[in-house]
Amino acid sequence: ARSLFRTMLLQYGRRYALMRYSYAIGWILAALALAQWSRAAVPGWIVAAAPAIAAATIANPWARLVGPTMHPEVADALPVGDRDVSAAASLVATREVLLLTLPYAGLVLLIDGLGGGWGAAALRAGTAIGGGLALAGATALVWDFLRRDSTTALAVPAGTAIVVLLVAYLSMPAARVVSLLLATGLIVSSR
Repeated sequence: ARSLFRTMLLQYGRRYALMRYSYAIGWILAALALAQWSRAAVPGWIVAAAPAIAAATIANPWARLVGPTMHPEVADALPVGDRDVSAAASLVATREVLLLTLPYAGLVLLIDGLGGGWGAAALRAGTAIGGGLALAGATALVWDFLRRDSTTALAVPAGTAIVVLLVAYLSMPAARVVSLLLATGLIVSSR
């Protein structure tokens, strides 16, 4: 799985280099929104769930990793098990999600913390990171135990983002717990 991870990581970086520029544009727009708009305009639960929604829809590395560009039909002839391919793809997708969510969470922590409450800012930032990891964990579990295809690459992250969004709307601490529970799928699937 290690050599597959390196191969996928290199190919993903080459093929989707412009996607990383869109991450930076998203961070700039998020920083402007956080600094300029009040929490009445952008509630904390939206701030916390935004990276999960972006990772499940716009950035969705899972859909790119199962596409013909990253997984040509010739790759099926390699003497590599499906479990190893799924593990490598899950790690590459997790890395991409962390590239999106970690700087965003840092911005949330800095801007909201300086604006008033460090505790609420830490809760939002932690939930933002946990939401991205929840997508990665849920998708890794489905890929490991069911199948790795374009349907699951679209449906599982979208469904998980909706769950994170709804739970964050109801209770931010509960969203953090649910996100971390779903993120444990990364640990379970790696065994």
